[in-house]
Amino acid sequence: MSRPESSLSIALVGPGRVGRSLLERLQAHAPETWQLMAVADSTRLRRGPIERSEWAQPFADEAFQPRASDRDWQDELLRRDGIPVLIDASASAEVADAHADCLARGIHVVTANKLAMACPSSDWERLRAASERSMYGISATVGAGLPVLDSLRELRRAGEPVRRIRGVLSGSLSALSEGLSVGRRASEVLETLRRDGLTEPDPRTDLGGLDVARKLVILAREAGLDLSLDALVVDSLVPEELAALSLDSFLRSGAVLDRHVAQCVDRAPGSGRHLAYVAELEVDGRACVGLRRLDDGDSLAQLSGQGNRIEVTTECYAAAPLSIEGPGAGLEVTALALWRDLVRISESVRRCR
Repeated sequence: MSRPESSLSIALVGPGRVGRSLLERLQAHAPETWQLMAVADSTRLRRGPIERSEWAQPFADEAFQPRASDRDWQDELLRRDGIPVLIDASASAEVADAHADCLARGIHVVTANKLAMACPSSDWERLRAASERSMYGISATVGAGLPVLDSLRELRRAGEPVRRIRGVLSGSLSALSEGLSVGRRASEVLETLRRDGLTEPDPRTDLGGLDVARKLVILAREAGLDLSLDALVVDSLVPEELAALSLDSFLRSGAVLDRHVAQCVDRAPGSGRHLAYVAELEVDGRACVGLRRLDDGDSLAQLSGQGNRIEVTTECYAAAPLSIEGPGAGLEVTALALWRDLVRISESVRRCR
């Protein structure tokens, strides 16, 4: 006889493109025991329980109120029966800052938001301590859910020290690099990727290398290595004169972007014909992200489209690194990673009953 599903009380913050994709999946496939108790964006809060037929479009009617603070949805979860779970599908620093408080209060957290896991070292210690009380699902923060974080945790539990991490960690920059390798303009490729939902809301987060840098910090920390953002050397593809512009002004400055990226291509280290935006971390703490020229035989040069590949070198995987490859961008795969973490929480709670 199968055991009943765990009753989850869910709050979702960030019903944007990834959030909506997850809400559609939840509406179609979530167990009947899961309830959507709150949905919030930067200005609005809809309190639940929300009828399942409205999950995919929670703000379609007027049944919402102004959002006052992050305590709104935290308190809403803790007032209800069921296992409280926060889904952070936003890119908000404010929401990321609330992760540790949620975990400490007994609210499980599932997130695609990289800001918390790539926080300064002092905040990281607090977040790590809080995550020992509640489950922290971070599969969607790196590789759009590729099983790399699980693999690093398993290596760490087995006492297998990580010596090196190298890879292409951004689906959008992978596609951009492929386009640049065949002579396409950066602004042309970027426009297509943005239209298809394959960049961050502000594509300068991708182009500046900050998104990749945060992912490398997350990988390092899951491997038990001490790394913070300020220790990374980051080669930006964003020209300085476009960095402070509004998003609309930046998107209208394609010619300036194209000239700068062409210069970055010209000075990229290496002599190969394949371009890739590569993240590298050595066991001694040296870490960098930037555009590289790769030879034909380099495994990272074989990627196409939005592909990601992460290579982990350890004592056992010294001659041939442990390699994990797959799509590194896309609304559906990121939403699926969030879904899988929700299922893990549900199954873990059920096993502990």
